[in-house]
Amino acid sequence: MNNLKYIIFSAVFLYTLLIVSCSDETTAPEPPTRLVILYYPEFDMIIPDTPVTFRWGTTTQIADSFKLDISHDSNFASFYLRKGLTVQQYTIDLPVDTNYYYWRVAGFWRNPVDSDMSITNKFRQR
Repeated sequence: MNNLKYIIFSAVFLYTLLIVSCSDETTAPEPPTRLVILYYPEFDMIIPDTPVTFRWGTTTQIADSFKLDISHDSNFASFYLRKGLTVQQYTIDLPVDTNYYYWRVAGFWRNPVDSDMSITNKFRQR
């Protein structure tokens, strides 16, 4: 008798689960259309100790301005450089250092609250 109750309960549960998961009311969230993407230096890259040109871009709609952050601290508690820019690249002559540099870029659009921070990339020099 207990096995019969278990089988009926399982069948009703699976049927309910299938009905709910096939509902038209669930829709996937829209992906963000304004993202900042870091191009160079790539994640965990080892680069020569020459001037470095940081490059980034945006999806869909170019930002009005950017903020480039470079740090030796992955949490950005302190900055080697924090610079506002209106272009999508910046060249700097970094001091030779075999420790990691971390970098990220924030993009800002016309609406002040409409901004996006990129992921953080890290690199080091030879």
